[in-house]
Amino acid sequence: MFTEESGTSHVLETMPAVGRVAPGKNVDIVRHAEVLQHGLTLMELLVTIAIAAVLMAVAIPNFSAAMLNERAASQVSSLVTSLDYARSEAVKRDASVCVCASANGSTCGTDWSQGWLVYTITGSDCTTVNPGASLNVLNSVMQPQSGSNTLTTNPANTTYLGFLQSGMAGQAQVSFKYCDSRGAAVARYVEVNPIGRVQAAPALGKNIAGVALTCP
Repeated sequence: MFTEESGTSHVLETMPAVGRVAPGKNVDIVRHAEVLQHGLTLMELLVTIAIAAVLMAVAIPNFSAAMLNERAASQVSSLVTSLDYARSEAVKRDASVCVCASANGSTCGTDWSQGWLVYTITGSDCTTVNPGASLNVLNSVMQPQSGSNTLTTNPANTTYLGFLQSGMAGQAQVSFKYCDSRGAAVARYVEVNPIGRVQAAPALGKNIAGVALTCP
């Protein structure tokens, strides 16, 4: 006999379990909640730290090398730009234009690593520098000192050079060599030949002719 009570029970048993979780899945949910609550295990934390240390060990040297490369490229590019500018100004002004090492941006010095000036000076062909003369500074570039970076010349101790109104150099060939803490393998080279052409060597560690450079 069908009763209201038995009919209700049968309907409930045959209805789909909407919104209910199967008994086997309750265990998975509880375990997942426990993991979230307790966080990483000690072993997982040690593995994470080890991986982070390896990544840092690889990344830091690469970052340092990139910074040194950027600094070297920037300084050499600035030097080439200034020398080209001095040459073009000599032709434009129909007068000698000089370039000298400078540590303060206003007077000539002896260390190219700190910076340089592009200037004109009345009655001078850039073959001499009168410390007391008033310089008409056209451009100045200051380079911050950084560790063992050096910018040296050949002939040694060349502190100034110039370009004549023809665009030719006012002296024999002068070259510049940029070195940093990594040594000669990544040294950079710039040359000003007697006809006034300014050229940077295309390969690191070598001069225009492909001869290996040496650093202090």
